[in-house]
Amino acid sequence: MLTEWTYCDTADWLGGAAQSWNVLSNAGFFLLAALVWRQPSARSNRFGLVAIGIASSLWHATAASWALLIDISAILTWTALFIYDVRRFYTFSLPLAYGAWLVFIAVSAISGFLLVDVLPLLSGAFVPYVLLLVLAPYLLPLSVHERASCWLGSVALSIGIIAREVDSTLCAFVPIGTHILWHLSAAVVTAVPIVVLYRRAQGRLRPAHVIV
Repeated sequence: MLTEWTYCDTADWLGGAAQSWNVLSNAGFFLLAALVWRQPSARSNRFGLVAIGIASSLWHATAASWALLIDISAILTWTALFIYDVRRFYTFSLPLAYGAWLVFIAVSAISGFLLVDVLPLLSGAFVPYVLLLVLAPYLLPLSVHERASCWLGSVALSIGIIAREVDSTLCAFVPIGTHILWHLSAAVVTAVPIVVLYRRAQGRLRPAHVIV
């Protein structure tokens, strides 16, 4: 299935890259990494942001299955690093947090395959993330601005999922494809938890004691 994925973008003005516009649209992750590079709240996950930008660029530059696997691994790596950064400011069990994270990944994978008839590019795997962003303001003690950020993220991710799926369908109308909107929306969604943690970390100068 991995080798069957195709995209509308076939521009090669980036020195032989298979999908130049899709490669360029990963700039959002590098920009986000640059903005938070010196922030204590992004001490670990900033490297994950760079990894996502590089891995996604590799995938769209080569269109090779191995690059797609690296792309997926980079996303998971950023998530794991972000959880570790959260742990520096809040007291919770890291093993339990990673256990819950693995369960969520499994749910996302199952969702992707269950919805494959509707979302053939396995974008159904991101539906649980949309639900998480929608429900987070009701489940967590967030401020008004943080709630708005979560809902904005859910809208951005929903738009990105649609753009990801209709890329080839709208090729005749949008020659460069709509997959670039997926990358841009993904960068926006990634920024939501980063901004929330940044604001919360401002009032917590010391990392919490480690609990295992």
